[in-house]
Amino acid sequence: MTVKLNTDELRWAIVCAPDDEPTSALARRLHLDYPTTYEFRARVKRQGWICPLKARACLDCGQMMLMSALGGAKRWCQACRPVAERRVQQARSRTKYEAMQAASGPASRRWERWTEEERRYLLEHQNELGTPAGVARVTQHLGRTYAACMAMLYKGGLRDVDAGSNPEPTQ
Repeated sequence: MTVKLNTDELRWAIVCAPDDEPTSALARRLHLDYPTTYEFRARVKRQGWICPLKARACLDCGQMMLMSALGGAKRWCQACRPVAERRVQQARSRTKYEAMQAASGPASRRWERWTEEERRYLLEHQNELGTPAGVARVTQHLGRTYAACMAMLYKGGLRDVDAGSNPEPTQ
């Protein structure tokens, strides 16, 4: 089983290891397998550390990270990345939802029951709810908000989320 050199610390430890330390001992010390350690060490000896490096602090925890000076900059260390990327994705989703909600305009038929024609129209035009222009068209035609349309699709039983199918509307 080949273990990837997935941290800067492991790569740096191999580069800084004394030349007289056997590769097998280095692999054991770093908890890597021998072929991975050997290949990386041989490549560094053959080509040198071919990538110019720069150091940067993680935006969340402040830990110093090594990264390529040529490529895109890392913003977070490996420990902080999943939480930070989730936070960024939630902010993007919130911004998109707010834009869709703003495009829908005021609702004129608040608290009224959905008619069969409205449900049918919503089912036929549900693919338009992915763009602000489509949201404006559908919500203005129905006199409902974006949130009301999405709630009717997903919670009102118009769309079977698990199966991915669009059954006929139920009363």
